[in-house]
Amino acid sequence: MFFIGSLFFLIFVSSPPLYCQREVIGFPFFLGNYSEAYPFINPAYTAYLESEVSLGNQRFSGAWNNIQSLYALISLKIHRSDTLRHYQAIGLTAFTEQEGAYLRRNRLYGQYATNLLIRNNWNLSAGVALGAMNYLVLASAVNAGGSDTKLDGAIGIRLKLKNWQAGYAISQIFNSGIQPLIDIYRLIPMYHYTIEAQYNMNEQVFGKPLGYLRYINPQLYDMLLAHHWILANSLTLGIGYHHRRNLIFYFGLENASSIWGKLRVMFSYHTPIGKNNLANFNTFEFNVIYRLSSLKKRSSMTEKNFQNDY
Repeated sequence: MFFIGSLFFLIFVSSPPLYCQREVIGFPFFLGNYSEAYPFINPAYTAYLESEVSLGNQRFSGAWNNIQSLYALISLKIHRSDTLRHYQAIGLTAFTEQEGAYLRRNRLYGQYATNLLIRNNWNLSAGVALGAMNYLVLASAVNAGGSDTKLDGAIGIRLKLKNWQAGYAISQIFNSGIQPLIDIYRLIPMYHYTIEAQYNMNEQVFGKPLGYLRYINPQLYDMLLAHHWILANSLTLGIGYHHRRNLIFYFGLENASSIWGKLRVMFSYHTPIGKNNLANFNTFEFNVIYRLSSLKKRSSMTEKNFQNDY
């Protein structure tokens, strides 16, 4: 009996544990409206047009509508001189991913960017984002809850010419490992490449082709090619192809003006393509961007309105 008991004890202590630790690669939800939220993927774009406030929401549809992303941005451009050859910008971005009722991945970053006018219509920008990511698992009837927070950040550059611009950024630069419970959520560095151009089709319409590559390794990447048409500087229509995943349709309203700035609204609908693409679902994405006018523009508009009144 002693021999049999010892044998069972050895089998018990040498057997693998019931819960095995895994390492999951951190790969945030892909933003189809990325061109309306450039600072989230490249901090060099912080306040690259004007100071702005931006809100966005991406949500799956149907039975998966409890999976969504919410994000917000506020940025402030700081002018150094009247010639605008050099300016700086600061910003704050927040991003949360919700998977069902129990999983939350929250990110918060402070951003800084500097821009230099190299020559006429040539701008070079560099930016950095520094903050943290929190992974929260809420308690349920079958699992305990847990939370963990780690340092995170990104760096990026942007080159802008008269009619096109390109950017390169690295996010998740600290390769942090977040462990709210057993599994480790690894923030492996991601590489972001963006390009955008603009051309006139006629007096009322101009086109804007865009491209975005988000890359971790040859098996884990996203690529989006899109084209927008801006009609009378007030309406945007577009179509995009998310490689091997979705076809995206865009609709937006442009440049609703006031003394304080301009309002933009962008909506997109993502529909899966391909007979083997069962892992993707119809998705909606919505952005509201309010770009604040500079003090000079505000004062000139106020003066013009005053003159019109009298």
